[in-house]
Amino acid sequence: MRKLKSKRLIILGVIIIVIILLILVIFLNIKSDKKVVIKKDEATKLYDNIKTGSCTDIPNDNNGVLLNLVFADLKNKDSLSDDINLDDFLNSLESVSGNKKMDYTINDFIYEGYSYTLDGNKISRKKASCPKVSYTSKLYGYTYNNDNLELYIKMGYIDNGKVYDLSNKEIGEYDKKTINKTLDDGTLQIYSYQIDNNKYYFKKIIEG
Repeated sequence: MRKLKSKRLIILGVIIIVIILLILVIFLNIKSDKKVVIKKDEATKLYDNIKTGSCTDIPNDNNGVLLNLVFADLKNKDSLSDDINLDDFLNSLESVSGNKKMDYTINDFIYEGYSYTLDGNKISRKKASCPKVSYTSKLYGYTYNNDNLELYIKMGYIDNGKVYDLSNKEIGEYDKKTINKTLDDGTLQIYSYQIDNNKYYFKKIIEG
């Protein structure tokens, strides 16, 4: 009788352990799913600041990418003007990269129809000629861990009804309905961000 009772206790203990493990697995899966959704939303927000508007330099190096992100931040703050105070630029630089002392060069950088140049403690601008081609891109994917997020961006440009990658290789005919598919063959740029206290700071682009 005592052995039977002991067996029942063992079986009951095993059942309880199995139930606890199942609850933990379900909880962790739900938590993981929520994490993916959150990171996808953040990736999309970051990509929205990467997309270049009309008559804007296409960023092909770390300096160009950095300036594009900083000027997008200045635009969001309604701080773009004929004379931008250097302190305003540095504040946006810190917002984007987490570092006011990050290296940069501003010399005839074209952003949305204006050419910007650093002159002493201010950044002046003048009207710029727009390129005849229009640039296009899409968010191709992303990876992340607790400390870093990498955005995979496919880029190209449209000229006379044809789509080219950034190496000037034709990758297809332009069609608004199929442009995302065409950009699968575009130039890959990887934007690397550091995550710090739920903030995302641009660090560099990586060769695709």
